Amino acid sequence: MATPNILVLMCDQLQARAVYEPGLCATPNLDRLRERGLSFTRAYTPNAVCSPARASLMTGTLPHNHNVMWVTHTMAPEQVRIREGLPHFAEDLVRAGYRTSYVGKWHVEPSERPSWYGWQRDRSSRSPGLACRPTRPHGELLPSVEISGEGYETATLAGVTPVGPEDRAMGVIVDTARDELRDLVKTDEPWCVFVSLPEPHDPYIAGLEAYRAYDGWAMDPPANWGDDLADRPRIYQRAAAAFARMTDEERMLAARCYYASISEIDARFGLLLDDLPRLGVEENTVVVLTTDHGDYLGAHGMYCKNLGAWEEAYNVPLVVGGPGIRTGASCARVGTHALFPSLLRHYGIPTRIACDAPLFDDVLGADDASGGVCAHTDGFAEYHGGRLLLTQRIVYHGDWKLVWNGFDDHEFYHLGTDPGELENLAGADGPAFDRSGEIAEAYREVTRRLWLEVARTGDATLLNSQYIGLRASEIGPAFVGGA
Repeated sequence: MATPNILVLMCDQLQARAVYEPGLCATPNLDRLRERGLSFTRAYTPNAVCSPARASLMTGTLPHNHNVMWVTHTMAPEQVRIREGLPHFAEDLVRAGYRTSYVGKWHVEPSERPSWYGWQRDRSSRSPGLACRPTRPHGELLPSVEISGEGYETATLAGVTPVGPEDRAMGVIVDTARDELRDLVKTDEPWCVFVSLPEPHDPYIAGLEAYRAYDGWAMDPPANWGDDLADRPRIYQRAAAAFARMTDEERMLAARCYYASISEIDARFGLLLDDLPRLGVEENTVVVLTTDHGDYLGAHGMYCKNLGAWEEAYNVPLVVGGPGIRTGASCARVGTHALFPSLLRHYGIPTRIACDAPLFDDVLGADDASGGVCAHTDGFAEYHGGRLLLTQRIVYHGDWKLVWNGFDDHEFYHLGTDPGELENLAGADGPAFDRSGEIAEAYREVTRRLWLEVARTGDATLLNSQYIGLRASEIGPAFVGGA
């Protein structure tokens, strides 16, 4: 198999539902990418915050191993620097003879210099190459959704702008990426172009034309929009309180702006997809669509991400299409931090990354008779907080999902029967604590897997919680070590 070119299309805060649920969001270009590629419907992010998730994507490691455990602009730089000597997938590509270009939002670590991590051509948002192509301000947003609170500045959650997408960040970034493609295809070397948009991150800003295209659009509110968050950590209820005064009309407006913004992204990405055959490189280019994390978008009464390990933030879109990639959909549980080590291994490109998640190159292959449907059933993610520092770990095992909260009660859901995560089986006096029941048995098994992952990935701080004053779990790590 010839060494392929790689085009990465990345968004910020893109919900999987927007890509996969038919009729919800108009994405004709992403749909055609899915038709020629493989969609991972149960892909998850290792962390639902921008910087940790992006650093994991680049290094294949969990936040506690790459050291960017919080969003960079809220911490002192020395607290969120990527651990020195940790391999990055772009460095592996350069070693293999690739020319690499990074275009758009970085937000991986505080230096904002992709060139330090294997990206030879820096066209990131703070680079001279992109800064010379300024974007237009949004102007007055009509209509909009504003969130206020005593002692807080009023914040815009969503709104409609008269400025078209071609003059906003998504347009300028994609135009720059198209220039990069036209330049890189002139050489005989394989290339990787990483295109990173800051949308549809809150505030959800949609252009007027895209917004009007959703005239008459209606969405059945998900059942978990009305979640009272009983038997869930108290901090969730406090976070949801910020949005409690939103009307039904405002909630639908926010959703409409979010999806209209995604339709604008789809049209911009469509230009890049159209360029591939025009430049004669479509047949030998693998295209990846993904994001750093999703968005609650009203689920459990919450918006954005952070406080709450809900699937709306952790289940992310992941589509891979290109030479040697089978088509269709896979329900394999895969972490986005295993994406690039898996892709490089699939194409026989040497990688130095010691990934913290199982690789899934076995699922990518077109000659995989099993289709990889049941090859990967487990996943592991972690959250360390943001402005509020917290200890949280998420474990997937089949349809079971454990949210281990070091700061409050744990959560235990069965995603097969409760996809909206409305029934916490580990709530007060819940069935997870009925020692003789099947749910309690499953709870113990998934908790055991938590400690095994903590030990396997070197999460030493949590593993050492055997200390008698820090025993925050009913089931401890003694059987895997720790002190």
